[in-house]
Amino acid sequence: MNAVVELWAWARGKRRRFRVTGESMVPTLTPETYVLIDPHKQPGAGSLVVAVHPYKDIEICKRVAMIQSDGRLELSSDNQQVGQDSRHFGPVSPNAIVGVVTHVLARSGPSGR
Repeated sequence: MNAVVELWAWARGKRRRFRVTGESMVPTLTPETYVLIDPHKQPGAGSLVVAVHPYKDIEICKRVAMIQSDGRLELSSDNQQVGQDSRHFGPVSPNAIVGVVTHVLARSGPSGR
């Protein structure tokens, strides 16, 4: 979808904004980049998703590396040197997926906007 449609969907509450932290998704996503996620879209292999970390009270942005036959998803970091992913915490339930990234917004400025 194009940016205008995605921003319209966000304004109508159909998308959620998420701020990327850390360097686990570099070079695809840099720290402080905002993305829009669709909580109703089904992820596929290769999709960027926001998920609830299985052992911490945080949301993380990762790539779906593989969907297992039982439906659990293996998540991976694009920058495997620094990121924690399914290599560390195992595959996650589909219920852990908060949404699929649909659009990358501009990186936030010094004011955090």
